Amino acid sequence: MREKRRFPRYDVSSLSQFSAKTAQGSIGEILVNLSEGGCGFWAPAEDFRSTQGQQVKLEMRVEGVSKESLNLEGSVAYVIPYPYEGQLGFMYGIKFSEESCSRVQGLVEYLKDLFDGGKIQIAN
Repeated sequence: MREKRRFPRYDVSSLSQFSAKTAQGSIGEILVNLSEGGCGFWAPAEDFRSTQGQQVKLEMRVEGVSKESLNLEGSVAYVIPYPYEGQLGFMYGIKFSEESCSRVQGLVEYLKDLFDGGKIQIAN
């Protein structure tokens, strides 16, 4: 099977300094992976519902890396039922807008350095 992604996705689920929330406010979502082209986050089934193609706004924060939050926009590329730590929820794949892709480049460089240093992995 050929990889469809243009950019490597870094697994950020173990990095406590990374956080993201939807424009609706924090609903218990967990940022799972991040790339130059998008991100994946998990949200509890009962707290957040979005459909493929829907536009979303995210606020991403990285403690100790940037002082300001990044406001990002994109569209939902996929929604997959996904249990996380024993709780039913959904994994949302977000494809960033072109403008948002350029905003995350600094974070992606930081993640590449962590990957090169063996501190994080490429996401499945």
